[in-house]
Amino acid sequence: MTPAWRWFAVALVAAACGGGEDGGDERASESSGGSDESSTSSDIGMVTGMTESSGVDGDESTSSTDGSESSSDDSSTGEPELPPAIGLVQYNADTHFGDWDYNTASLTEWAEAAIAEGATILVFPEGSSWGYATPTELWCAPGMDEYDGRSCRDVATVAEPLPGGPTTEYWAAFAAEYNVTVVYHAIEGDGEAFYNAIGVVDPDGFVTSYRKRTLYYVDQAYATAGDASVVIDTAAGRFGLMICLDGSYDDGYYDEYAAQDVDGIIIAMDWDDDPNGPYAAIDWFRDRAANNDVRIYASDVSTWDGTAFYPPDDVPRERNGLPEIAIDIDGISVHTLEP
Repeated sequence: MTPAWRWFAVALVAAACGGGEDGGDERASESSGGSDESSTSSDIGMVTGMTESSGVDGDESTSSTDGSESSSDDSSTGEPELPPAIGLVQYNADTHFGDWDYNTASLTEWAEAAIAEGATILVFPEGSSWGYATPTELWCAPGMDEYDGRSCRDVATVAEPLPGGPTTEYWAAFAAEYNVTVVYHAIEGDGEAFYNAIGVVDPDGFVTSYRKRTLYYVDQAYATAGDASVVIDTAAGRFGLMICLDGSYDDGYYDEYAAQDVDGIIIAMDWDDDPNGPYAAIDWFRDRAANNDVRIYASDVSTWDGTAFYPPDDVPRERNGLPEIAIDIDGISVHTLEP
């Protein structure tokens, strides 16, 4: 039976670094700042794998969450307590661009699969609620008809407050039911401004939100840049938050989070670069993790295949659930979090 909270959340409503096919060219042209990033999936299938189918100034924010231990010791069974784990979802919402209901149902399936594998923290890609962009359309500020040769959809029709919107309400109820922490994507509306944002909820409700600070050209069709770092404290560790392009270059935001003594960086992204090219996420974030001596936990769109744990030791990325190469494959990768 579908829990009542799911019907309630769906009744409230009855997107990515990229959004283009030439992200690599833009990234290559930027030597120290901007960079690039867009996205195919099909029916949801159970995994540990695979359904065929993305100069730092500002305020600092730290928020606390339990880190949710859904795999904790069960005194009735005497089973040992399992260590906390992070579930990274790889998913392409652009194949159902503008369809919150479908994408949320799909993410729910993947989240439940990750929880079954022991995940206590769940991370979804950039653009995963509404889709980020397609080759023919994207989200734009009200009144715009066309941008970058693509037709516009009015972002005001899907933007929501953080907290207080349907996406937060849905995942807060999910987090409470499963005793987990969820890092989800939303298009935030605040007055007349719009933001590419992620929210964080735990079993007690809304924790915090983060606004993308380094905007890709697709974001610039509607978004205002954020200006603050955000750190979440969980039972599983202390994590800095980024969205896609925020994590493209060394130093900068990485140094900012290092100064706040984080245990790792969580990046929600739609990388929008050829997964077989020179700027592929598989190599790009291996370098970022090694150069900045930090653990990176990335959740990406399946088109770009960047979802993984990237250790700080200049070694290949780690996956637990997804195949080593999973281009256009939706799925999950679950990783035990070191103390």
